[in-house]
Amino acid sequence: MKVTWNWLNEFVDLNGLSIEDLEQKLAMQGVHIEEIEYCKERVSNVVVGYVKSVEKHPDADRLKICMVDVGESEPLQIVTAAPNIRADVFVPVALVGAVLYDGTKIKKGKLRGAVSLGMFCSLEELGLEEDSDGIYIIDKDAYPETGDEIYHYVGLDDIVIDFEITANRSDLLSVAGIAREIAVATGREFKYPQFELKMSDKKSEDEISVELNDGDLCYRYTARFLGDVKIAPSPILIRSRLELTGMRSINNVVDITNYVMLELGIPMHAFDADEINGRKIIIRRAKNGEEFKTLADHKLVLSEDDLLISDTNKGIALAGVIGGENSEIKENTSGIILEVASFSPVSIRKTAKRYGISTESSYRFERGMDFEIIDYVSDRASYLFSKYAGAVIYGNPVDKKSDKYPQKRVITLRYTRLNSLFGGVIPKEKVETILKALDFVIKNKTNDTISVEVPSFRYWDIEREVDLIEEVIRIFGYDNTNAVMPILRLKQGKHFEIDTKEKIKEILRAYGVYEAYLFPFVHENIVSLLNIDETSLYKVKNPLTKDLEYLTPDTLLPFLKVVELNIKRGNKIVKLYETGKEFDKKSGEHEVITVVLSGKTEKALYGKERTFDYYDIKGIVDQLLEYVNNEKVVFEPSSRTVWQEGYKVLIAGELLFEYGALNKKLTKAYDLKNSVWGLKIYTEIAKKYLSFERKFVSFSQFPPVYFDLALVVDKDVEADALLSFIRKNSGKMLESVRIFDIYEGDKLPNGKKSIAFSLLFRANDRTLTEKEVNKAVDKLIKAVNTRFGATLR
Repeated sequence: MKVTWNWLNEFVDLNGLSIEDLEQKLAMQGVHIEEIEYCKERVSNVVVGYVKSVEKHPDADRLKICMVDVGESEPLQIVTAAPNIRADVFVPVALVGAVLYDGTKIKKGKLRGAVSLGMFCSLEELGLEEDSDGIYIIDKDAYPETGDEIYHYVGLDDIVIDFEITANRSDLLSVAGIAREIAVATGREFKYPQFELKMSDKKSEDEISVELNDGDLCYRYTARFLGDVKIAPSPILIRSRLELTGMRSINNVVDITNYVMLELGIPMHAFDADEINGRKIIIRRAKNGEEFKTLADHKLVLSEDDLLISDTNKGIALAGVIGGENSEIKENTSGIILEVASFSPVSIRKTAKRYGISTESSYRFERGMDFEIIDYVSDRASYLFSKYAGAVIYGNPVDKKSDKYPQKRVITLRYTRLNSLFGGVIPKEKVETILKALDFVIKNKTNDTISVEVPSFRYWDIEREVDLIEEVIRIFGYDNTNAVMPILRLKQGKHFEIDTKEKIKEILRAYGVYEAYLFPFVHENIVSLLNIDETSLYKVKNPLTKDLEYLTPDTLLPFLKVVELNIKRGNKIVKLYETGKEFDKKSGEHEVITVVLSGKTEKALYGKERTFDYYDIKGIVDQLLEYVNNEKVVFEPSSRTVWQEGYKVLIAGELLFEYGALNKKLTKAYDLKNSVWGLKIYTEIAKKYLSFERKFVSFSQFPPVYFDLALVVDKDVEADALLSFIRKNSGKMLESVRIFDIYEGDKLPNGKKSIAFSLLFRANDRTLTEKEVNKAVDKLIKAVNTRFGATLR
């Protein structure tokens, strides 16, 4: 929110305050300044000049030679092509050496043989207009003095202050709101601009009528008629303040509505009265499919959820959002209807979002506005219309109020609760002083509590006791509490519990897998691609985009877009994991740690880079299975459509892991050429069966005995099952066993394969003998023969 120093000074006396001091005081109250611009820095060495004479250039039809008094001993000769230059006017003159808003530096020049010692300036060159038609003529009522610096005459003797406004502080979206905050911070008086409103004997109700058909969405609507309006450019004060605070000047009528909105925070709208059919305004819900064309020339198809301002035939404004093209102010407008109203913030927010329209009006209405200042706003705008547009003000504005009009809110504050949250003691007298300074009205006081009425400009923000406490503390000052050491109570120690999820994530990071944070949503096309039953999914009523229509039934799916973005942006190595949830109406929510690998592996020192394959994802699975304690692990194929080839890892019938290559239909949909490998770790099951507690195992000082064993088995025998059997049936002397070779070929009978194991035997109390090892191996060979039909190769 941008405001200017001089504008603030009209609401609170800033004399004696520096911008730096003010910035610090407001920051302590939670109101922060983002940027400060000293307007005089926009231009330099530009002064007021008086044009004494204008003559046609003898050698150029478009050029004129002017003699200009700039307060020096002799007038300057300036050559110009400005169409509106004439004698006996005051204009901004950029002297030789001047620097303009766009960085142009003025030099002594010669145009068609005539020397030019400066340049006349338009408001565009002073940084106060986007596109000027000619040079700026200074109003003689400003009593310009030749040679004076131009700043005062065009509003550049000011400071623009850009405030950071949080979403809950809609009261600060105006000059008045920020000035009120400054008054509290400095202990100075806040005041509204005073003016005398002169109205004719004519009544607004004789010219216009208003019909309020939807009191749920419109709390109050006022309409005032103003006649004999003369459309013209706004005075320089209004034009410059609008430009400095980020708004474009249009004409005096439109500018005044914007000016008062910035000044008081209440949006309003001016309609061309002659374009209002029957001079009747109807506030109603739009009809489904009703068309409406905005001031920005956008055609909208409305729904019955939108609030429309209409006449007897057509919509003339989308309430609180944007006006209609059919009732805009034109050059020949002579009568206007001034709307000042209060609308439902929720309704405005939904409508603005529905059509992707964000205006200064909707930005304020959707955050809630001061509903008790409507009359003053209407009077203030009408006064400026009469002053700067010659308007005749009709009395008795038409005023319609619904039964949903907000009522004053009374909140009770407990001193004990205040001091508990503050961590200190704030004197009761100080609490009362602060609340009065913030315009809260004291309704009741006891020794323990104080009850106050919330001012209308804070109605949408202050709802509970804790909100009131926050107001007191921020004004009292967070830095005014005494530092107190916290009370530490010792508790009996507990057995340290290892966080299973954190240990799993630690292992994944050790594999070089990076953590990701994804939206848990999926596109409808992906759901249909996998033939997932849509009735089992949760559909988002108001998705951020069309890509985020359903809560994801599978945590692998949101990763596909991420993999695509990484690959297309040059990241060849994609190794990511996330802790997220799956959502299904039938089975409920499940927390899952999901891993995806795709693209190329890191290049090894003595090897070539390669694409990720089955063994990369299986390696992570095997690492995690090292932490399973004495439980039978079963591998089974997975039939879920998300997999091209997938496997399940079960313990006691419960699904622990699921891994494999993602369905080619999915990778093709995201234009992924390489396979995407995925792993899902079901955290609740992992907590039951994975143990990461460190256990000391005594080591042996005696040498090991190595024994290689090659077994021939049927092809359908799983190597992992055979490996587990050997671990459990080799006796206490077996320290470790691993597979080092699997062979299938013509040297073996049909339907057979050879699996070779490396066994390591060792005892803790002695050196093993060959006889002891052979006895253990013979026993093992008999056991695998009985169980698997295995024979020695």
